[in-house]
Amino acid sequence: MPTPPTNLVTDPGFENGLNGWTVGGVQSTADSDNIGVDSDPSDVHSGTHGLFAGNDFTTTLSQTLTTVVGQAYNISFYLDVYQADATDGFLTLSFGGKQLIDLVEPSETDAFVLYTATAVATATATTLEFTFNDPPGFFGLDDVSVSPACFAQGTRIATATGEAGVATLRVGDRVRLAGGGCVPIRWIGRRVVTCDTHPDPAAVRPFRIAPHAFGPGRPRRALLLSPDHAVLTEDVLIPIKHLANGTTIRQLPAIRVVYYHIELDRHDAVLAEGLPAESYLRDGARAFPEPGLIAHPAPAAPPGEACRLREAAGCAPLVVAGAPIERARRQLAMLTTAGRTGIRSDVKTFPATQYTW
Repeated sequence: MPTPPTNLVTDPGFENGLNGWTVGGVQSTADSDNIGVDSDPSDVHSGTHGLFAGNDFTTTLSQTLTTVVGQAYNISFYLDVYQADATDGFLTLSFGGKQLIDLVEPSETDAFVLYTATAVATATATTLEFTFNDPPGFFGLDDVSVSPACFAQGTRIATATGEAGVATLRVGDRVRLAGGGCVPIRWIGRRVVTCDTHPDPAAVRPFRIAPHAFGPGRPRRALLLSPDHAVLTEDVLIPIKHLANGTTIRQLPAIRVVYYHIELDRHDAVLAEGLPAESYLRDGARAFPEPGLIAHPAPAAPPGEACRLREAAGCAPLVVAGAPIERARRQLAMLTTAGRTGIRSDVKTFPATQYTW
């Protein structure tokens, strides 16, 4: 059964024209200089269409999303710059009026590059807006994504003194890293989500990873992760939602879930039920004002810094498409066929509260 989408953006890959998007500002009268949907391979990262933009205009591309106050969101898009004429600003991205990315004069890559940022919603309706400045050159834009970012509770984490439930961990406790050694926890965040009343329940419901889905002892018992929580496999990080197969990795119809965030001195992979999973990657935009949430003390990152942080500080490359994901899916399928996954086909109902991390 297909996994429900967790992306809040309508038509994120421009497969249906500009459905859900609003174009504003000024456009050129020259056809080649306008913004629009294109099927040229240079403008398409995935699927059959992407967004093309030419020079000699300043315009905006926006979409208003239904968000949850205090929720942190991962924001990403793919950009292919094949001519950069800008000297006074190329592209900016804002979320809820706050500028997150400011590309002044990007390199001409002639290949799609992933840009990421994280921001916290301060309203129930938040506008995601791209501004293409005059003159921006020529580029393709594709696969825009906005999705909740979080960890959760009830999972056992490997520590220096043995495994411990994530809810029992405290700042200063030393956790074991997937690559060896132990490091102290610097911050722990917690939040409670009632999935059925969330604007997009599929965006917050946990994914269940069956025992041994990634190989013997990985994980040792069923593990629940939030949709965008990445696991470390083949030296890359892959958000678990991209590996869903309906059997060993599937989304649960949870009603209520308690999510946790664990931050270390630097981004790394810890062992959750024996499976390497990423720790919290701080971008400075951490604020959880809702009751039951722990506010992060760090100041906000300067504009544009968040999109470069994962590349600079991430423990491994983040992958959301391409060969690494296909290899991981094939490996999961092989392990499922081999009968080492501990799948339970008799599970039909789930408790009202799911505790994950």
